[in-house]
Amino acid sequence: MKPIIDMHNHSNLSKCCHDETATAATFIDKAAEVGIQVLGISNHCWDNRMEGASPWYKPQDVDWVLKIRDEIPADKKGVKLFIGIESEYRGMCDKIGISAENAVKFDYVLIPHSHTHMVGYVIPFDPSYKEALGVVERKLRAAFPEVSDRQIERWLENARQPDVKLYVTQGPDIKFLSDFLCESFVGLLNNGELAKFKDKVPVFVAHPFIACGYTAAEADEAVSMIPDEKFIEMFSLMAEKGIGYDLSVGNFVRNDKTEREQQFRLLKLARQCGVKFTFGTDAHSVAGLGSAWKSAQIFKSGGMTLDDLHPMYRDFVTLD
Repeated sequence: MKPIIDMHNHSNLSKCCHDETATAATFIDKAAEVGIQVLGISNHCWDNRMEGASPWYKPQDVDWVLKIRDEIPADKKGVKLFIGIESEYRGMCDKIGISAENAVKFDYVLIPHSHTHMVGYVIPFDPSYKEALGVVERKLRAAFPEVSDRQIERWLENARQPDVKLYVTQGPDIKFLSDFLCESFVGLLNNGELAKFKDKVPVFVAHPFIACGYTAAEADEAVSMIPDEKFIEMFSLMAEKGIGYDLSVGNFVRNDKTEREQQFRLLKLARQCGVKFTFGTDAHSVAGLGSAWKSAQIFKSGGMTLDDLHPMYRDFVTLD
């Protein structure tokens, strides 16, 4: 069953990849083994030309991620290989992590708008979060009177927003999340720096409307709050600007082959608007590429044709 495509994954050059064996060569070996026709390696990157890198992003600059090119073996075993990056969009302040000057050094660029686990960096704090955090602080101080103020502060600094909200209010503010996803998506499409290079190198929004740091049920609820008319408006803008859609296969098809209705709803609406697509496992290990088979299921279940695929790699895909 084809096509099998993976244009979103991370080798050991990404700080979140803990598989030391994950190199260009081992990725190519695995791709050939599982039948991936088109492979793109897209490590995390924040360009040092752009202000706003977090301490986590800062070491992962353009020179660092370009080291992947030195790892590419001569024999690619019939796999078509592209080298891209996954940069970042900080929707709360309209900052993008890749410059026009450096974007063209890659075959393609993935940019997420939904790294909502990065609270206070990508997404602002939920308005009720500080109140909830105050409740947690008072409970901690009452339970651990012998613990220093600085230690309490450190615990609070490491507290994830969804966890704190769940502890205090029995759940995160899904409407706040839903509104942010729309605002950040449109903000990314209209970003000034992106406008400088979107016609020079293929650009994809990485895993659109998939809220990182939230459960699948919470993420789907956030999407369900957005009417079709709003999605058609946003996806029409996406198509007009020539920005592609990264279908994150694990968020469409579960390992038991059941499918997430809300994600297929977005696929249908984006296709209706003329958006072009790619697929990605978002793997952080060699083994993770093994889930690329889900791209073929999405292609079939979504009623897709070759014309729906982004032209940068369409000619390298066969359906027989």
